[in-house]
Amino acid sequence: MSHEISIETRGAGGWILLNRHGALNALTYSMLETIHRALDQFEQNDQIHFVVVDSLNSKAFCAGGDIRAAYDHRYDLSYAKDYFATEYGLNGRIASYPKPYISLIDGLCLGGGMGLSCHGTYRIMSDRAQMAMPETAIGFFPDVGAGYFLNRCPGFLGRYLGLTGARAHLDDALFLKLATHGIEQQHFEPLRIFLSQLRGSHTTHQLDEWLIVHAKSIAVGPIENHADLLNVIFSQALIEDIAMALTPHKGDLFIKCTLDQLKRGSPTSLKVTLAYLDKCRGLSLDEVLQLDTHLAFAHCLKEEFYEGIRAMVVDKDKSPAWNPSTLSEVTDAHVKSYFP
Repeated sequence: MSHEISIETRGAGGWILLNRHGALNALTYSMLETIHRALDQFEQNDQIHFVVVDSLNSKAFCAGGDIRAAYDHRYDLSYAKDYFATEYGLNGRIASYPKPYISLIDGLCLGGGMGLSCHGTYRIMSDRAQMAMPETAIGFFPDVGAGYFLNRCPGFLGRYLGLTGARAHLDDALFLKLATHGIEQQHFEPLRIFLSQLRGSHTTHQLDEWLIVHAKSIAVGPIENHADLLNVIFSQALIEDIAMALTPHKGDLFIKCTLDQLKRGSPTSLKVTLAYLDKCRGLSLDEVLQLDTHLAFAHCLKEEFYEGIRAMVVDKDKSPAWNPSTLSEVTDAHVKSYFP
């Protein structure tokens, strides 16, 4: 076992165990390469019938990509090209992987963690887990194929998630189709034991039966409870109109939090993200990931991304100096400069 990741075989399963405790399993470049190699190994092994991605950190499944390394390599553009090509290549590979790909999501699942799980066959989430794409708060955009899976959320709720970075707990993650199954956290260890003991090629049928027995009863979450209003508000064509439509409802604590989350985002990132999500509607995952590649590199050429990382991760003052600093200053030409 390395200090970052462990690859194991348990019964009929190939296991990828994230183990970067100090950084909540944020994905380093070497971790991405290790996962690629593990998928090669498991695909070629006829005794392996499914893949499990799990965490040895009780606080997080995966809190995203290693943005601190992106900041440290900000003058080395070859690092950014290699990192994003490897990460987005992995996202696409997960979606087309020939064996069932099972993510055990307990704790935080943010950004790159969503890319590591949301394209897979099974996304089994605990009742204490949280999913989110919080990139606008660091001057970036919701990448890792989010233009594909967010646009498959009901109505305009993918826009809501991508623009605000709001966190979805289990009930809402199931409603939004981000998670496929939900169980109570206390059942996660029994599930690991069950999966480790599976043999033969009919493992998914046995897993489906186990999940039916142990599935958590689902309630209406706060996002679903506000879905009708959010769909109206986030259907607006412009970010300015979305913010204006939220304002009259800020007496509702949920809507007030939504407005506050929107205001925390980089004005440039908000406008780029809205344009990105609109462009991705109807695109295949491969097409979305191609656009992600272009946009990610475009962000690496601009200071906004690094200022966001500085404020949130490096200095941790949580006071980014966005430039432009207001939505009205972000011109259409500036937004277009990010796109091919």
